Amino acid sequence: MAGYEDFEIRGNMIVLGIDPGIERMGYAVMDEYEVISSGLISTDKDKLNIDRLYSIYNDLRYLIEKFSPALIATETLFFSKNIKTATKISEVRGVIKLISAMYNIEYIELSPLQIKQSITGYGKADKKQIEKSIQIILKLDNPPKPDDVIDAMAIAISGLSFYNYNRKILKGE
Repeated sequence: MAGYEDFEIRGNMIVLGIDPGIERMGYAVMDEYEVISSGLISTDKDKLNIDRLYSIYNDLRYLIEKFSPALIATETLFFSKNIKTATKISEVRGVIKLISAMYNIEYIELSPLQIKQSITGYGKADKKQIEKSIQIILKLDNPPKPDDVIDAMAIAISGLSFYNYNRKILKGE
């Protein structure tokens, strides 16, 4: 796969975990299991959807240029009864994929079940179990807020884990 050689040159593995959303999108920039930066990317619900997507694109571009992640991890779209919401989230995921390709950054998508399994050992874990697991894994005094940021941290950790596992299999280790 393209880009593996660059990771050794860069040194540490910087991962950008993203919990996709149109109104609020959690992100976590992590160096292995250390949080470098985390927060929310928010858009104005009164703006046109295209303007909101462009705002997300610009915010992601800023994070990528500032932190130079080697991997972007995000959550797959789970089935939604609300087609309008599902469509907007799909468009956000399209922006994430596009910017990954533009910057030649490895990209991985994980299902909610894979993320929960990776973080807690249980694929049907609830929000509180994920929150507590993130607090323990990252050795945090207090759980991060809001949930979107916790989810982004879980996605980043899971993405790194799956990426490393798949890389070892590809290399035959």
